[in-house]
Amino acid sequence: MPMYEYLCNKCGAVFTEILTVAEMEKSKIPCPKCDSKDVKRIVSHIHTITSKKS
Repeated sequence: MPMYEYLCNKCGAVFTEILTVAEMEKSKIPCPKCDSKDVKRIVSHIHTITSKKS
């Protein structure tokens, strides 16, 4: 499942949620620190695992 990072506009907390695409599109994610729904998704890093040796 994809991981999404969010920034709370109320308290400034940055947090990560693991959601399906459908869950991410349908719901307002609350901040785990202050429970505000005034959050925005931010750009995060991508981590991949491959079977090729470098």
